[in-house]
Amino acid sequence: MESFSWADQQLFKVVDHAPAKQQLIDSNYGISEIDMIVPSHMHWDHISGLEDFSPAPVWVQEVSFQEASKGRPPAFVASKFDDPAINWEFITLDDGPFEVFEKSKDVFGDGSVVLVDTSGHSHGHLGMFLNLSES
Repeated sequence: MESFSWADQQLFKVVDHAPAKQQLIDSNYGISEIDMIVPSHMHWDHISGLEDFSPAPVWVQEVSFQEASKGRPPAFVASKFDDPAINWEFITLDDGPFEVFEKSKDVFGDGSVVLVDTSGHSHGHLGMFLNLSES
């Protein structure tokens, strides 16, 4: 990646990649059916390719976006999030406590998908609980 130092380029080579968009197309999944994208955090290896899914909104906490905006390679690479085609949507975890977490967002309002703040690895890091029915 051009924004990496020579040493970082040796550590973070990306070869023989299969973009997520192409994998979904190859599996006959309609890209237009994606309601939102929820990356756990803004490190380049978690957000590369977001522009392939425009106009689907990308949900992040604003603090996560701000950290990335001020960050530097190798963790944060501006070209991976400053594309105007990416539809950023800042979310607030305002549904109160969930399990052992102080803040949460019940994505569909039915408890099936719940986002929680797991900041530590990065600011605004998101964790996701999937609560599947037993049937």
